[in-house]
Amino acid sequence: MGKENLNRVYLPGLNAMRFMAASFVIVAHTEMFKSIYGLPNFVEYSNLLNFGGLGVYFFFVLSGFLITYLLLEEKERYGKINLKAFYVRRILRIWPLYYLMVLLGFFVFPQISFLEVGYLNGQFLLQKWENFWLFMLMSPNIAFSFMEAVPHIGQLWSIGVEEQFYLLWPVFFRKLKSKLSLFIFLFILIISIKVMFISLIKLNILPESEFVLGLKRLIAMSKFESMMIGAIGANIVRGGSERLKKVMLNDWVFFSSLLFFPFVKILLPSSLDDVYHVIGSLCFIVIIVNVSIGGRFSKLLEMRLFSFLGNISYGLYMYHMVISFFFVKLFSVINADSIVESLLLYVLIFGVSILISFLSYRFFEKPFLKMKGKFTLVQSGKE
Repeated sequence: MGKENLNRVYLPGLNAMRFMAASFVIVAHTEMFKSIYGLPNFVEYSNLLNFGGLGVYFFFVLSGFLITYLLLEEKERYGKINLKAFYVRRILRIWPLYYLMVLLGFFVFPQISFLEVGYLNGQFLLQKWENFWLFMLMSPNIAFSFMEAVPHIGQLWSIGVEEQFYLLWPVFFRKLKSKLSLFIFLFILIISIKVMFISLIKLNILPESEFVLGLKRLIAMSKFESMMIGAIGANIVRGGSERLKKVMLNDWVFFSSLLFFPFVKILLPSSLDDVYHVIGSLCFIVIIVNVSIGGRFSKLLEMRLFSFLGNISYGLYMYHMVISFFFVKLFSVINADSIVESLLLYVLIFGVSILISFLSYRFFEKPFLKMKGKFTLVQSGKE
C-alpha cells in the first residue's frame, strides 16, 4: 500500500520499474547498433517484441500516473494546485540533464571522430541549426518527426513529449475538477483526433506530402493517450471508482497483464498496430497500481539495489545511447563477436551507464533536486 505522511507520498516499487523500463530501451538500442555494425544480434526479436517502445510507453504511463496522483493529493490537502511550483519542480528535475545532453549532442560528440555515425552525419550537418533550436525549445519530438535523428541524443524525443504533457496537463486538471468521467472523455478525445487524422490520410483526403508524413510521425510519437491512461489510473485509486479499483487489483487481471504486455505486439493482429500501445499501456497501469498500491512483489522491488538503480534511471535513459554506440563500435572494430564477448559487451554498457549516471546524479542533478524541495508541497519518494 502507498505510504503517506503529512508532507510525503511514497509509492513502493516504482524505482525498480523505472530501471526495468530503462533496461528495455538500452537493450533495444544496443541490438540496433549491433545489427548496424555487423555483430551477432537479436534485433529481429527486439523489434518484434518492441522492447524499446514498451520501455518508453511504460515511462509515459508512469509519468501520467505519478504526476496526477501527486496533483490529486495536493488538491485534497490544500484545495488548489500551485501551477508555478509545479512548473518549477519539473524544470529543476528535467531541464539540467536534458540541456546538458543537448549541448553534448550538438557541440561535443560531433568533435569526437570515433562517435561519427556515417549514415546520419551528413543530414546532421545540413539540419544542425534547425534541429538545435527545436531541441532548445524543448521540442525534440518535432525535430525527430521532420528531420533525421541527431546522433546519440535521439532518445530525447520522449522527453519533449513528456514536457509538453506537463505543460498542458495541470491546466486541464484544474478545470476538470478531478472527475473520472472527464478524464476518460479527454482520453477518448485524444484517440479520436489521432484516428481522424490517420483516416484522412488513408482515404487520400490529405495528400501524403513530406509535411503531412512528418505531421503523421509527430502525432504517432505524441503518446499523450498513454499518459492519460496513467492519469485515469491515479484518479481511480484516489477514489474515482472503487469498482474499477477492485477490478485493477484483481489477481487474474494483474497476472494476465504481467504475462501479456511483453508479447502484446505479436499477439495482436496487424490491423491493430496503430493502437497496440494503448493495450500495452492498459497492462502497464494495472501493473503499476498493483505494485505501488497493492504491494505486489514489494519485498523484491524494494531492495536497495533496485531503489538505487531507479533513482538514476533518468540518467541511464539519457546517457546510454552514446555509451552503447561506443562499445558496440569498439567491439566491431576488434571483431569481438563470440557469445562470451557479447555478454561482456552488455556488462560494459550497463556497468559504464550505471557509473556515469550515478556520478551525474550525485554531482550534477542532486544540487538541482535539493532546490526543488523549496517548491514541493507534496513530496514523493522515501527521502
